Amino acid sequence: MKVGVIGSGPIGLYAAHQLVKEGHSVTLFERAAAVAGNVRSWGFVRLFSQLDLNVPTAVLATLEAQGCSVPALTEFITGDDFVAKVLEPLAEWLKASGKCELKLGCEVLGIGRGRFLKSDAIAAVGDKGRIGKPFRVVFRDTASGKEAAEVGFQAMVDASGSYNAATGNRVGVGGLAAPGERDAEACGKLRRIIPDVKGADQQLVAGRRVAVIGTGYSAITCLRNLCDLATQGGQGAPSEVFWLTRSPASKMPYSIMENDPLPQRSELAKFGNQFVNTSGNAENPWGSTKFEYVPAMAITAIEHESPEGCLRLALELGEDGDKERHIEVDALISLTGFHPDKEMWSEIHVHMCYASDGPMKLAQSLLAAKIAKEGDPAAAGDCLSQAAPGLQTLLNPEPDFYVLGMKSYGRNSTFLMRVGYEQVDLLMEQLKQDSSSL
Repeated sequence: MKVGVIGSGPIGLYAAHQLVKEGHSVTLFERAAAVAGNVRSWGFVRLFSQLDLNVPTAVLATLEAQGCSVPALTEFITGDDFVAKVLEPLAEWLKASGKCELKLGCEVLGIGRGRFLKSDAIAAVGDKGRIGKPFRVVFRDTASGKEAAEVGFQAMVDASGSYNAATGNRVGVGGLAAPGERDAEACGKLRRIIPDVKGADQQLVAGRRVAVIGTGYSAITCLRNLCDLATQGGQGAPSEVFWLTRSPASKMPYSIMENDPLPQRSELAKFGNQFVNTSGNAENPWGSTKFEYVPAMAITAIEHESPEGCLRLALELGEDGDKERHIEVDALISLTGFHPDKEMWSEIHVHMCYASDGPMKLAQSLLAAKIAKEGDPAAAGDCLSQAAPGLQTLLNPEPDFYVLGMKSYGRNSTFLMRVGYEQVDLLMEQLKQDSSSL
């Protein structure tokens, strides 16, 4: 079977690995110039789960058989180490297999099915015409801009993820882009990918006023790095840091889990709550840099008069937004999560959840599991308790089209790599069922 896989991150590479092992022919599309482009963008970040949660047993066996030196499974490695020690060697094995073509620097623009229009061959009314028809993939070479198409795919896997500046959630009220937000991003003063403020991106914050928005672990990782710079002092330290969140002022941003199986995660959460208790105090443990926590806020506008000038953020404060405030910053780091790019699916049949933007069956399963566990649809369960919900949740109205990995969770931020690997294993079961029924 000829299978197209979009995305050469951990899940895409694992899918390609398992497909090749089962004798399938794979074409792997990757927008970046090298494998694992998204992982490389946060390569300086240390994973807060051990390596054994992030590398499938089958991949370990392949790497060891190739004589690769894999870090200890108990290590907490960085994204860069993950690429160098696991993902790049896996990609080399795929290329050497003779059954996998890596198309690097190729951005998938769209997926079609045979010569069908979207309104043709609708399974819900009993039309099975799409079954067995080949997929067509239109893609663009990112270096030359030249577009091309490849046909003949009997199955397609979208494992392209959603970690990209273009799909970062907007910072304005109600999830909309705030007036002026696009201009702020265009001039480089608004970032949506976690910056390496202690390394390559230090010039973004050195001696400057910085705002970080978000309450995920990327946000608190960035804040902790800014605090480290402030503690060191010198020219690399920011002059002022604002932490902007939508969290109620009466509630700490993080719930601390007793005996958290991921101690690094627990330490980040504790640090976030410590930041809230410490910011604004006269006794600042982080040197001369001023830190301030601003909860229950929404950005209503971003004013930016010139490329060299600062950003003036207009804020609504309080649950009802009945108070206003303006702050001036030199950089706004928006770490508010991501949503999937659905454009490539626009001409095939994918039933999407109106709330999460993920495929509907999986979205329903995730919501049901959350309610059953917590008794409250808004409660956040522990991501480590997750498992891939089952094969049926991966099926779409479009036969033989699968969304795996982070992208399958839509806007849900609890995805774990381990779950993505389990999804791949379920996919392999499905493909075996399909072949046995022929």
